[in-house]
Amino acid sequence: MQKYLPSSLRKAGIEIRFDKEHLAGQEPMHQFLDNIPNADVIIVVGTETLRKKYDWKPSYQGECQPVVKAELGMICQMINDGKFINSEENSNNNDKKLLIPLLLEGTKDKSLPPAMHDLVRVEFLDGNFYDGVLKILQSVYGLSNDEMDQIIDPDMNQQDVNEESCILS
Repeated sequence: MQKYLPSSLRKAGIEIRFDKEHLAGQEPMHQFLDNIPNADVIIVVGTETLRKKYDWKPSYQGECQPVVKAELGMICQMINDGKFINSEENSNNNDKKLLIPLLLEGTKDKSLPPAMHDLVRVEFLDGNFYDGVLKILQSVYGLSNDEMDQIIDPDMNQQDVNEESCILS
């Protein structure tokens, strides 16, 4: 997932800020978080690891929280504040951001924060990444299947999935 999703979205002309790329480059966490509200589309890749990081509680005073917890906390607050649309519904509303939760493993209850449980999700559970990426790009751009063939990497398969969580914005 982490190998192919960012490159497929970039081929589609989407400028992405992938948390693992930016934070690995030593971008300060606060700077990355400050840019989340400026994103037009936010994609959250739901895994059981992501949910565990969201549910994380410090074991001692002063312990640093995972970046994912801070990211998801901000995104969930934006959901509660009505700042998002979900899927193609109301896509003409330019005041709101598009939120696309992906379900890579498990169930919505075990892999996504509660604020995302009732949102339309793109599911990658069957290993068919082409269809999942197709749904994402069609939500963002309204592209046809033929146009998608020019963008999606045909080598995507289940073995390339990295089960670590990630957030794209």
